[in-house]
Amino acid sequence: MPLVLLADNPSKSELIEAFRNGATDCVEEPVDSESLLIHLKRYVQQKDLSKGSIILSILQDLGKKIAEVIYSSQAFGIVSRPTLAGFFEDLPERERIEISFFGQFGITINGNSPSGDLTYRERSLLAYLAFQHGKSIHRDRIVERFWADSSADSAINSMHVAIAGIRRYLEGACPDYNYISCQKQMYSFDPGVVVRTDVGSFLENFQQALAFERSGKTEEALYAFHRAFAYYRDEFLADMDRSDWVFDERDRLREKFILVLKTLGDYFVRYDQHDFAINLFNKILEVDDCYELAHRCLINSYCAKGMKDQASRQFQKCADVLRRKLDIKPSSETLRLYETVAGR
Repeated sequence: MPLVLLADNPSKSELIEAFRNGATDCVEEPVDSESLLIHLKRYVQQKDLSKGSIILSILQDLGKKIAEVIYSSQAFGIVSRPTLAGFFEDLPERERIEISFFGQFGITINGNSPSGDLTYRERSLLAYLAFQHGKSIHRDRIVERFWADSSADSAINSMHVAIAGIRRYLEGACPDYNYISCQKQMYSFDPGVVVRTDVGSFLENFQQALAFERSGKTEEALYAFHRAFAYYRDEFLADMDRSDWVFDERDRLREKFILVLKTLGDYFVRYDQHDFAINLFNKILEVDDCYELAHRCLINSYCAKGMKDQASRQFQKCADVLRRKLDIKPSSETLRLYETVAGR
């Protein structure tokens, strides 16, 4: 924040003292309000220019990292699993459980992965309980979700067998914890140590990014959005497509991921970094190819780069996928954009 001293014929010693105490400049009185305003605006413009340069530098750095990740990725898995080591710096070396929900489900206990196998239903039940770790879930809700096609007695027995199998599986990695507790028919995954998950880290950074944006902390918001991007390695529990409970959570997290991509893409557009923006808008369409706004963003970025043929092809892709999957036509906004591109 610039500090401007207003003084009437100040002495040399007074000026030196003022600058020692943080003054940025000195304006000698008398001065009219218009001249003073022009003087102050100059500092505001310098600050805005400096801030813009910083943000542009951050975007260029993040854009390169994102591009490397996208172009080196296989299928949908966009980044390798980020380290969670930083979360445990204040904890004893062995007291930690890490769980991955993006992509294939995985769990490590004090750095060790359990050995042995679980049935698909046991694995899905473990993921279900672990996803809601610390929360208690009634037996009847579990039975209804996982054994709805069985009689009550058979379903309860099957649940007991499955939970016993899960406990043996986890205790094989470390027998020190009571992984699944049960009180008055309420079950919970609550081993008594810190549990960190990639979904939790994604959501934490996502919320931080939104908060930073609301408070005008653009640089911090960009880094938080990028961290959220990094944690979303793949669809939520991509290996559990037969589990109904997965779909709602998958959709909820997917929408947040799209918002992360869209927000970063908009920042790149705002600072004329259209190559990086194109990467992100294309990534949105990998997640949801019917997201018409992403098609429009791509068309605009292609036009900004002088790639009108590519912009026209993007419109055709948009029209084709909307017709094929939703049996609808592009919106009037998309049609107007295409007419502008086509010079009609």
